[in-house]
Amino acid sequence: MADYRIRIAWRPAVGRQSISDPVGCEIVYYFKDLRETQTRLLGAIQPVIKQMLERERCTAGPTPAPRVLPLRRPA
Repeated sequence: MADYRIRIAWRPAVGRQSISDPVGCEIVYYFKDLRETQTRLLGAIQPVIKQMLERERCTAGPTPAPRVLPLRRPA
């Protein structure tokens, strides 16, 4: 039977000044000796994300103009 227990979690940190700032995170290890596994995960995830973004760009068509929604105070 497969073992599906969580081994590593990336918990987002609070405190970004801007939406374009990098997202800091806390890495939580649920088992010992997982630093090598985390390094492998980070190395493997970057090409996958790039591939997903490229696929999205190719199938999405032209990029729509951004819209800014006004924030109104409640009455």
